[in-house]
Amino acid sequence: MPKTKKKKLKKHYINSVVEASDPTERRINFKEYTNNDLIKACANCSMCRDECPTYVVREAESFFAGGRMRILRTIVERGFPITDDFVEAMYLCTTCKQCEDICPIDLKYVDLIEDLRAELVKEGIGPYG
Repeated sequence: MPKTKKKKLKKHYINSVVEASDPTERRINFKEYTNNDLIKACANCSMCRDECPTYVVREAESFFAGGRMRILRTIVERGFPITDDFVEAMYLCTTCKQCEDICPIDLKYVDLIEDLRAELVKEGIGPYG
């Protein structure tokens, strides 16, 4: 039986947020690195949902790790603009890592959120204005 080569996945970190003339048209520009693709790695199992303190309070898709990953993936893959609701959801993550503790694929979600926040801050984009 012939050996098959394993395909290396790409890892995405936030490179910059591109500011358009209209603030509702901000978009994320990603710089690619080889390794795991954190954005696409989420298995969409939603096991993190009930562990997330912001989801317990807000009970909305954008307020738990899996939901945030789905929204981020949509923004990146389809080129959707960054909205104030998206920014709020990213900043409301408490970085408690309860999602990481329960994740069946050991996704390092908090690292991605912290990278995203750092790039948002560099661009002067905060949670409340």
